[in-house]
Amino acid sequence: MINKKDMVINYLLKHRGIDFSGCCHSMVEHQLEQRMNTTGTRTAPEYYEYLQSHPEELDSLIDSLTINASGFFRDPLVFSYLSSKIFPKLISEKAMSGNPLRIWSAGCAAGEEPYSVAIEISKLMKNVAAGFTVNIIATDINAGTVDKARAGRYTPERLSNIRFEYLKHFTQRGNTFSLKRNIKQQVNFSRYDLLDEKSYCPPESVYGGFDVVLCRNVLIYYNTRYRNRIFIKLHRSLNENGYLVMGETETPTKRFQNCFKKVNECCHIFKKITP
Repeated sequence: MINKKDMVINYLLKHRGIDFSGCCHSMVEHQLEQRMNTTGTRTAPEYYEYLQSHPEELDSLIDSLTINASGFFRDPLVFSYLSSKIFPKLISEKAMSGNPLRIWSAGCAAGEEPYSVAIEISKLMKNVAAGFTVNIIATDINAGTVDKARAGRYTPERLSNIRFEYLKHFTQRGNTFSLKRNIKQQVNFSRYDLLDEKSYCPPESVYGGFDVVLCRNVLIYYNTRYRNRIFIKLHRSLNENGYLVMGETETPTKRFQNCFKKVNECCHIFKKITP
């Protein structure tokens, strides 16, 4: 017999097309309890009834379940390695071949990650011949979060890891820092569900073919079955010898351990290999 918490998850799937059934049970329980406390409902059945009569609560629940914790240059060591080792190599190879550099930030939250990538790459592009292009696709399951990311406006707290030299890419007005147009226009944001079975990559990317995919601190919220489903997409969307960047507590699932090789012991960056 289906319980009320499952009914809430099914309600989200039906009305927003977002499937949270594969998320870790304890995380879902915790976030539902938080929303129950906020809405003054004491039990799951009460909250389910509240959800039906207050459609706006759906957005608050999605925000709670997606947990949009991020920041510019989160895990500085990762970005240092990307900027010093991986991006220069890829830019050189792509410039010689005439192909664009393609990057996907999956689970981009409020946009700090893909914008951090854009800032790092803009620094490396100074000596690259004109005509070379970089395509950065950034996706998140939460449409409201994607809209905020596209706006590119942040509080000082979100810039805590930014080096002083990078502040030139922002315009400050009061307590708000807005990214300048030349950085914002490098990133294409869209809503995308990694569990969508109708596609293996964001529609905006057309065919995948990514050289780098960043999927950090996303898989920790899903059980093994759903992680494998996501890994099918990540692996298929990467070019041969492409790079997968994961969170510091994440690794490829057992099913995909022979499909990726860790490139450095200090960072959770993996290179796609042919088994």
